Amino acid sequence: MIDPTNQIRFKQHIWWSAGRQFFTLLDLKGQTVQTIQGIQRSSVDYYSSLRSLYRQLRAEQIRNGRKTGEDLPDF
Repeated sequence: MIDPTNQIRFKQHIWWSAGRQFFTLLDLKGQTVQTIQGIQRSSVDYYSSLRSLYRQLRAEQIRNGRKTGEDLPDF
């Protein structure tokens, strides 16, 4: 809730903020490296696999998690 780095003077705050972003990205890479390696090993075309995964993720973000008409049962 309260970030102690907000109390640092402005010039030093920039360095703290950049360092925090760096380590956040490094942690994210460490969490996802096994998943990425699994995709690389199991796909015939790595680029097209990543493109397909990105498009699926983007479509989900656009829908905000709502189901499409295709997913509904036919009455």
